[in-house]
Amino acid sequence: MDQYKLLVIRKLLGYDKNESRAEMQVNCPQCAALFKNYEPDNKYKLGINIQKEQFQCWKCGLKGSLYNLVRKYGSYHDLKYFKKTDTNSTILCIYCI
Repeated sequence: MDQYKLLVIRKLLGYDKNESRAEMQVNCPQCAALFKNYEPDNKYKLGINIQKEQFQCWKCGLKGSLYNLVRKYGSYHDLKYFKKTDTNSTILCIYCI
């Protein structure tokens, strides 16, 4: 993965001490918005597959492409490093339906 993409992800979601070449796990930003009194507990919920540019939260069910995640939580300038996937793809969340 391009180093700029990794920097954007770290800027938006924080660092992961268990980062490998293919995957990283961070605290989910959607869990913080959905659950009252949510405190990051270092039990990383949002898994990011760096090679496939996909993510999924194992707590709230949020999943999709990294492009959509950066579009939702990042800035317009951050998007230039990510390839735009299917225009109809959205971020899905089981608690948001």
